Amino acid sequence: MSNQYQPRDTKDALRYLEKLANRYLKAPLTPELLAYNQKQINYLRQQVVPIAQYQEHNQQRAQQAEQMAEQLELWQTRRLAGLQVPDKMHHFQLVTTPAIKYHHQKNKTTGQLSDPKTLIPDQNCKSIAEYYYPPFEDD
Repeated sequence: MSNQYQPRDTKDALRYLEKLANRYLKAPLTPELLAYNQKQINYLRQQVVPIAQYQEHNQQRAQQAEQMAEQLELWQTRRLAGLQVPDKMHHFQLVTTPAIKYHHQKNKTTGQLSDPKTLIPDQNCKSIAEYYYPPFEDD
């Protein structure tokens, strides 16, 4: 039994290559990574596209495989040029994942209520503590 993955059909091969690409798209650029990416592109063009066209007679899948190869080439050239590149492959297309936007709760108190001195109803008291806990008066 072989250790290498054997896809059942071209769709399975495309999904597997998409998973592999998502592993290395954000990785630091090395000569080994570039060679691996080129190997994936060659595999798509030399094996997946012809099988989709001539054995499975599925032109749409052949176009998807060719488009995926073009996307991986584009990723490689843009990455080598130092440009911003998409960081994920989804449905055999490179896409940029949107940044997470956090919703912040805004302070709803406004005007006089936000000033602690206006919360004291008795103007003779100097603080809230003095209002709620008046000093004891000795007889």
